[in-house]
Amino acid sequence: MTRSGLGVGVAAYVMWGVAPLYWKLIADVPAGTTTMVRVVASVVLLLVVAAVRGVDVAGLFRDPVARTRHAVAAVFLVGNWLTYVYAVATDRVIDASLGYFILPLVLVVVGVVAFDERLAAGQTVAVALGAVGVLVLGVESGTVPWIGLVLAASFAVYSVLRKTSPLGSLEGLTVETLVAAPAAVGVLAAAVVTGRSGLSNVDAITPWLSGVVTVAPLLAFASAARRIPLWTVGLLQFIAPLIQFTIGWAGGEAVSGWRWIGFAVIWAGLVVFAADSVRRVAPSPNPAAVPGPGGRP
Repeated sequence: MTRSGLGVGVAAYVMWGVAPLYWKLIADVPAGTTTMVRVVASVVLLLVVAAVRGVDVAGLFRDPVARTRHAVAAVFLVGNWLTYVYAVATDRVIDASLGYFILPLVLVVVGVVAFDERLAAGQTVAVALGAVGVLVLGVESGTVPWIGLVLAASFAVYSVLRKTSPLGSLEGLTVETLVAAPAAVGVLAAAVVTGRSGLSNVDAITPWLSGVVTVAPLLAFASAARRIPLWTVGLLQFIAPLIQFTIGWAGGEAVSGWRWIGFAVIWAGLVVFAADSVRRVAPSPNPAAVPGPGGRP
């Protein structure tokens, strides 16, 4: 793990944390339109950045493994965007924060399923507490907290795909948005022609700033994910939902007694998870006992 990677990771999550303030500005635009604008604006910005850095964009598609991996990642990324924009537009920022609170725990489960990792005792307790907290929130609301679950699941899969990608952060994100761009342009054009885009509800410039709001933290995240362990990515994830939860609460979103209990149980699980993670990676007083490459002392 590098200090620069850690710093970039922190910056990414702070930007994601304050993002609802921007999406609120264009809440009058349908979530589908906003998401398509996001894709198109991101493609334009990424192509400019790629040109400045001398990236061979056409060459990025020659590797079939990278092409397939990032095409799949694009599906999960756009789905995550759509769900998040919908949550903010419908004043459910706290529901969105739930997804990113439980994401570290979901990443642990993904590690077990996808990489045959073994759960430590602390991780088991943390995941169990997270599940109980989600159950409490579901019972309290009378429905499955689907926004939080979809956000957590989609970004967990995206994180794994990016972690194992052979491409760099800029290159991978460029491939993903280019793959999604044709569909985005088609959907956006149809919405404009039929008068259902909703873009007339806001000024002509603000929606297109979504490219910057989207690309900046994603590039930072992708860069950090390749330089720091996945468990560290999970720990940093606490930053964004705390900011988002505060924004939603300060904005007047209701938090009942049982809802507080549900979140408190989840937060307790995250404290256990964080403590367990720090304990397991703490420097050993005996340098010879520190595992080297391949897990050997």
